[in-house]
Amino acid sequence: GKRQAEKDPLVGANFCLCIEAPDKNLLQSFVDETIETHMNFIHNLDTAVKNLMATANDQARKYGGAFKKEYTRIGESFYSLGTAIESAEKATPSDLATAIKRIGTAYFEIGKVFEDQPKLDWEPLLDKLYMYRGITGSFPDIFVIHKGAQQKRKECEKLNTPPAQLSEVRKRTDTVSYAIFAELQHFKVERDVYLKDAMKLYLNQ
Repeated sequence: GKRQAEKDPLVGANFCLCIEAPDKNLLQSFVDETIETHMNFIHNLDTAVKNLMATANDQARKYGGAFKKEYTRIGESFYSLGTAIESAEKATPSDLATAIKRIGTAYFEIGKVFEDQPKLDWEPLLDKLYMYRGITGSFPDIFVIHKGAQQKRKECEKLNTPPAQLSEVRKRTDTVSYAIFAELQHFKVERDVYLKDAMKLYLNQ
């Protein structure tokens, strides 16, 4: 299997040879403008995803650490006050001591809620963002393949390549463009569905 994979003729841009693209020439200005727009979009999306991931990681860490610690400290303060009042009463503890200790216990529980919360909201969102970071990180390589195909086409046009060969070069270049447009459209459809679901889950939790 490894040897077959190494000899696979459809690796990289050659994968486009097995794609059946529409038999319609693409306008070069349209291709350039569309690719440029999407390159900027993918770059901005990649930056935004990484930024939100850093924020989510930071919040998840604070919820389980600093926030929990803060509420635990408040709980301990109330609980120790209740214990102090209780220690002065030799018989049954007063309602005041019990109530103050309950305030402390409530703060302990709030701290536990903070500790458990990231598993419900931040961590599922992080999992989804991790997937998107992988996708946005892959697109620059795809754009490089497209740029290489476009440069090859321009070289052939400058070299006065015979019309039949030039037509074949243009057809192959258009196939690469069609493949990338299809990939970008598929990504948009998937993004609109799954990112919406991820945000809805996050907000509900």
